[in-house]
Amino acid sequence: MGLKLDFSEKQKSEMDSDDKNISSIHFSHSSGSSQAPSARELEIKIGTIKRLIRDLSVYKEELKTEEDRYLKWKEDGEDEYVLRKQKQVINECWRMIPDTERRLAYALEKLRQDQMEGKITEEDIFCVETMVKEAGIVIEHSR
Repeated sequence: MGLKLDFSEKQKSEMDSDDKNISSIHFSHSSGSSQAPSARELEIKIGTIKRLIRDLSVYKEELKTEEDRYLKWKEDGEDEYVLRKQKQVINECWRMIPDTERRLAYALEKLRQDQMEGKITEEDIFCVETMVKEAGIVIEHSR
């Protein structure tokens, strides 16, 4: 029950040359550049916080817009079905806010842990503190 593979001489020589080429491959994240992944991770974490802050702001604005639309439609005597559907839209908007706040709090906690563990350079600490303050203000006003 063996598997018999018949390769032509050309295929065998190509495989041999591929084996030689593989040994010359070097990865960019080898042990010589240990700082790069850390800086990249920090950049990703800060970008995540910025995105979550922006998302939270957009969700709150959308909630206000949808509530205003509902009130206007209600005053205008819009159909009950349309009003119920608009209430569903408002509820969906409302549910996005606590979830985004939770994800933002988690991202901030991870960033604070990195700061406490000394994984962040002195140059980056200022940026981190600014982000934490900015996010703290957003969370504070959203409750």
